[in-house]
Amino acid sequence: MIIGLVPVGGDATRLNIPYSKAMLPQKGFDYYNPVINHCVQNLINTGVDKIIFGHGCVFKQDILAYYQNNIFCHLLEQEGPSDGGNRFINNVFENFPAKDFIFCLPDTITTATHYKDLLIKDIVVCGMYDIPNFTKADRLLNNGGFDVKALKKQTNSNTGWGTIKFTKTSLQNKITKEIGCWLNEQKFRTVSLGKMIDIGTWKGYNYYLNNF
Repeated sequence: MIIGLVPVGGDATRLNIPYSKAMLPQKGFDYYNPVINHCVQNLINTGVDKIIFGHGCVFKQDILAYYQNNIFCHLLEQEGPSDGGNRFINNVFENFPAKDFIFCLPDTITTATHYKDLLIKDIVVCGMYDIPNFTKADRLLNNGGFDVKALKKQTNSNTGWGTIKFTKTSLQNKITKEIGCWLNEQKFRTVSLGKMIDIGTWKGYNYYLNNF
C-alpha cells in the first residue's frame, strides 16, 4: 500500500485571506480548481491507495468539504503549534500500515504530473525542484545535505525538495525536528522533478500567475 500525505495545518497569515491558502485557484482552468488539487492529482496519478490530509488542531472546513471521496481521509493533529508536518507524518506511520508514504506540499505548484519516479528504491527519495531564489526552502548544499529553510546563496543550490517518499523502515526513526534536519541524518536519494513555486506568499502566487 502507498499512502499520500498532505499537510494542511498551516495558517494563511502571510496572505491575510479568510480561507486556506491551498484553496487559492490554479490558473489555466475554466472552472474552480484549487492549488492543493495539483499535488492531490499527482498523488492519484502515482497510484496511491489513500490520501490523508493532516489538519491542525481544527479541521479546515473548506478542504474538508472539497475532499469527501472514499480515497480521502482527514486527521486532526495533537494540540500544539504547527511543526511542518512532523506530528502528522509520525501519526500516520503509527496508525496506517503502508509500504511507502509520499509527502507533498499543498501550497505549491510544480511542473511534475506524478511522483512515480520516487518509488524506484526502498530508501527515502526526495523529489527535487528548481526553486526561485526569493523562496525559502530546504536547498541542497554544494557539499551535500540540505540547507534548511534557506534562500539562494553561494553555498547552496537552486534546487530543493518539494516531495518526499518515506519508507516504512525509515519512519521507524521518528521525525522530531525540521524535516530537512532529519533528512541530513538519513540515507536518501534525489530525483529531479522539474520546477516548483511556493504560493504561500503574494509574491510567490503572483510569480506563479505571471511567470510560471
